[in-house]
Amino acid sequence: MHQAFFLVVAGFLAAASTAIPVPTGAEQPTAVKPAAKATPKPGAAVKPQPKTAASPAASKAQAFFRRVNLAPLLRFNPAEGSSAVMNGFYSYEYWRLEFVLLSVKRDAKQPNVYHVRGKSRLKRRVTPFSGTITLTGYAALPKPNLYDLPYQPWRPATVSGTFSFRETSGRRGVFSGQVDMDVAPDRDRQVRSWCCSPDNETRGGGILFEGQWRSGKEQVPVIWKDDLFGLARQILTDFEIGSRDVEINHKYARKGWDTYWENEEWWAESPVARL
Repeated sequence: MHQAFFLVVAGFLAAASTAIPVPTGAEQPTAVKPAAKATPKPGAAVKPQPKTAASPAASKAQAFFRRVNLAPLLRFNPAEGSSAVMNGFYSYEYWRLEFVLLSVKRDAKQPNVYHVRGKSRLKRRVTPFSGTITLTGYAALPKPNLYDLPYQPWRPATVSGTFSFRETSGRRGVFSGQVDMDVAPDRDRQVRSWCCSPDNETRGGGILFEGQWRSGKEQVPVIWKDDLFGLARQILTDFEIGSRDVEINHKYARKGWDTYWENEEWWAESPVARL
């Protein structure tokens, strides 16, 4: 029925060392004193140490992050309404969790770092947050044909990293974990979500956030994605019902899923009361 979507594996390593006895009468080895380091004379030039060369994979990742700005892809577009809201699950009780990134700005000095502000909604409560997304991994995806992707300044790729979003009001907890994105070039927005990749870290393409929410000693697993049903089918076999029209199982209605089809602009600022 239900399959856990967050796995924590803890292990304890122990090492024991056993002294090797020295035979009676054996000659004891003489300790060798380490050579003293030469102290440079005052004013003497210090020879620069050679820099460690970055690996080819790291160099490719850095080049990609400099070339491609992912902010337009991550930033929520209010014109698309509720269809652009990322949805997912909070805790093993599968409460509905909604996310929007209202502001996404790439760092001026570190192109792989994005500063974000947004809002989440859980159990009808809207909570603002701010934080960062730090991308570190890059892997090229199989090159599509010209019909699938006519505009190809670069190949579709999977980019991975970490995120940390701290709530700025309400519970004051922290969302953190792993982010994976399948991305491809786009004529209008320069970059778009790529949905046609094999089963990989993104669980079928798009954008996936997976980790935990923490506040003090409390820790709860969380996961959300831009394509809810592609994710939900992997987590809950009974989440979706209906053959022609997609419908969410009524048993999850009290977990916040009863309003999924409503176009409620919960992310908007509350209107100012006028007298």
